[in-house]
Amino acid sequence: MKEGIVMEEERIKKTFLLVEPFLPEKVVSDFEHFIDESIEIRQMYHYNSQLNEMLRDSIRTLREKLKEAEQKLRNSEEKNFN
Repeated sequence: MKEGIVMEEERIKKTFLLVEPFLPEKVVSDFEHFIDESIEIRQMYHYNSQLNEMLRDSIRTLREKLKEAEQKLRNSEEKNFN
């Protein structure tokens, strides 16, 4: 998926370079700004996805540790009760 987006972006840039000489300077500037923002948004999305995955892993690990601690507490209470 990621490669497809990059390839599509490259194709758009190449096409734009063909018509660029015929466009007003403002349009060229706006397009370059648009591409820069697109790249930045894609990088932020990738970073956010990685962060979400790390948070899921942390939650999963903490949940497992909590279950282990609860089990140890139950075992300890059973030993003390008997």
